[in-house]
Amino acid sequence: MTFLTYILLCIFIVSVCSYVSAFSGALSFWGQKLADIASEDDIFPSGDGLGYQRLLSPNKINKLKLLSIVGNLAALILGVIYFGWYVGLAAIPVILTVSTILGLTLYPKSSNSFYRNQIIADLIRQQARFVKAHDLKTAFVIYKIIQMFNRFDAYGMRLPS
Repeated sequence: MTFLTYILLCIFIVSVCSYVSAFSGALSFWGQKLADIASEDDIFPSGDGLGYQRLLSPNKINKLKLLSIVGNLAALILGVIYFGWYVGLAAIPVILTVSTILGLTLYPKSSNSFYRNQIIADLIRQQARFVKAHDLKTAFVIYKIIQMFNRFDAYGMRLPS
């Protein structure tokens, strides 16, 4: 492995980590906005394990979170094996710092409609999967959450009732 290949791998890991960080911030933002309208106890049947964050988190974000963890471990291990312990150990804080800076500067704010639209589209896909699986209770909960999103404009400002 050349040093250039290692740097390109680290750049890929940085981009994945920064996107996951930015999207996770948006999930927290929109989850809090929904919780301000109605508590989870009002929306979700008790004891079924559903919650705002579980339903709002798209599957692709969960997979990208796993990829970022594996990528950080790969950067550490490959850095140690090919370039010495100091390169592998230095890669982790550099990746985390740069990905945080990129997440704060490059990607839209948490309240941006970019994330809102992606979350709603994923909720619609999840609802269709639950209807197809005959889990109408969960599909109805997702329907109620989608309706709650309609109480906000594209940037998280609550619309008048």
